[in-house]
Amino acid sequence: MRDIIRHMAKESPKAAQHVREALISKTKEVLTANPFLGRLLSEYPEYEKKGVRRYLPLAHYSILYFVTNDTVEIWHVWDNRRNWTTLFDD
Repeated sequence: MRDIIRHMAKESPKAAQHVREALISKTKEVLTANPFLGRLLSEYPEYEKKGVRRYLPLAHYSILYFVTNDTVEIWHVWDNRRNWTTLFDD
């Protein structure tokens, strides 16, 4: 998420701060109440087996995460205007 916010801040620090706060608050609120809400990454069986899920808190952003015991662990925050499948390239 740091890279996304830094990139946005070059154009508009205020917008970057707003997106940062919205991503954090919405993700925390929703995934705390519904940790299994995000869909499993079935198109990537190795990540599906690990329980990696994708949640879209805002129109242009995805949260990739997994649940361990009672904890939601954020793996990556992604700007959906980019080709997010490149995360899985070796």
